[in-house]
Amino acid sequence: MSESLSATTTGTSTEQPLMAEIDPGFAQLLADYPGQFDVIGDVKSHWLNHSLHWAVASGVQNTTFGPRNGTVLEFLQKHMQSFESRLKKDGKCFVSGEIGSSNKRGNKTMRSNCMIVIDDDTGTSRDRSIELIRERGYAAVVYPTFNDQKPVTFIKNDDFVRWAQANDRDTIATIETAGLYLAKVKGYQPHVVASIHTVEMDDDDGPAFRVAHDPFDKTRIILFPTTWN
Repeated sequence: MSESLSATTTGTSTEQPLMAEIDPGFAQLLADYPGQFDVIGDVKSHWLNHSLHWAVASGVQNTTFGPRNGTVLEFLQKHMQSFESRLKKDGKCFVSGEIGSSNKRGNKTMRSNCMIVIDDDTGTSRDRSIELIRERGYAAVVYPTFNDQKPVTFIKNDDFVRWAQANDRDTIATIETAGLYLAKVKGYQPHVVASIHTVEMDDDDGPAFRVAHDPFDKTRIILFPTTWN
């Protein structure tokens, strides 16, 4: 992530905070959570006041979510206020749109999608992700995921065995074949694959291969519509 949080209006090239253009409530939000997330795009009042639907749950294992609605600013305030809870694996989570009356998450129960949420776990640097978002004129919030900078990846044994058999490889992972799996199946970038230095069997949470590599950025990107006037 950038060393200093910056907010730029769409179409401008400067990376200096345009505090005069930022809604006062949002400026306070930036001050409350310094350096924890990056904001890209138009953050003026007219954009922040657009309405959204989302749903929340206390953990990702929950199948029932509580519907919420409010403005973009209210979503960001409530989401960032729970930043600390996101430092816990499988903690508080949200669905990025309006869900049906059953309050169950799933493709068949979603009525609308108000934002696009992407987890980039492939090795793209956070700075590069932010650069690409700005180049395309998108509006987004970017922050590190729970597994950011973790120097290890676990490959479930069953998943690796299926891939190995389909690709005529030995079913016991090595540095070479674990790297191939992570590149082909998970999209890991070459510099991450090249940094793999050990592969060991791990049974702590079910049979899996523990793949040790250099730490790298893992990023959550929340994209908002840019057609609002």
